[in-house]
Amino acid sequence: MIGPVQAGLTAIAWLVAAAWWTAPQLSTVAVDWQWSAWIPDWAWLIGVAGCGLPAMLLIPWSGSGRMVRLVLTLAAFAGPLRGVALRDVGWGGASPDPRVRIVFLNAQSPSEPDAATDIGSIEALDPDLVLVANPGWIAPTWRAMTAARRDAGEPGVWTIRWRSPVMAASMAGACSLRTLVADGEIRVVRVGLPESLAARLGRTHVVVVDLPSDPELDREAVADRLLAGLEKIEAGPLDRHGLVLGDFNMTPRTPALVRLRGGLRDLVSESGSGWTATWPRDRPLLRIDQVLGDVPNGVRIETFDPGAGGHLGFVIDLPVAAAGAEP
Repeated sequence: MIGPVQAGLTAIAWLVAAAWWTAPQLSTVAVDWQWSAWIPDWAWLIGVAGCGLPAMLLIPWSGSGRMVRLVLTLAAFAGPLRGVALRDVGWGGASPDPRVRIVFLNAQSPSEPDAATDIGSIEALDPDLVLVANPGWIAPTWRAMTAARRDAGEPGVWTIRWRSPVMAASMAGACSLRTLVADGEIRVVRVGLPESLAARLGRTHVVVVDLPSDPELDREAVADRLLAGLEKIEAGPLDRHGLVLGDFNMTPRTPALVRLRGGLRDLVSESGSGWTATWPRDRPLLRIDQVLGDVPNGVRIETFDPGAGGHLGFVIDLPVAAAGAEP
């Protein structure tokens, strides 16, 4: 009896592993199935382990087929385990020194009290550039704080710029903000960097993307509209811009995100440190915020808790004067 039960559990583990492999392709079949690409790797691994571990415990301690059964069962873990190691958990090393630090946060339009909490958390990170999507009260609150500091004669005053839905803040001077795409909730903003910061970073601008969160929207259609908007103004695809970050509301395995990414690398998968999920903030399960780039090695990315809002943010450390070729 034990043999058939063990074989059955191994077969179920393999079915879960096969579902993991095919989930991205399945998600493109119909809108109702796109959720399959949103299931994180760690959830698939739990599914495999739920059957695979009991199957291994039931393998007879003697017999010629023991090693074959063990290998077959362990093989089911390979795909989801690799996904967890590559996407859910970052193994990034030390921050580059010297470095340029960019902080990104989707603040989800916080209230006035929450804005002060977020600002305090961001300033404590000592960033060179802050990019906030849906800043809500953060922009006016930070501007008021900056004005009070300037009047008090304090050094190192922030310069705040805001063009819905993106706010940019820097102590190196004013950033310029240009909306590239504004198609309903699909927003793409080009953030031009102050001259001194651009020289240190090795590029003139960063692109911030904010995409709709409605789970019933077809992600492939969203990607089509974004790319069409960029083509309309001859801005080129996202990979033309070299460093792109934002709230995509797509997980790393979503085919629409892979298509939008083009030649850009998933920098969180490559250079993340620690647990990389960003949503929901109080119990992060999914990474729906992304950092995409053509930057070289020596990058370190961590999540941080702003203390309020729905998302964790990213702390992105890039090497000075070697963050990438001029886009």
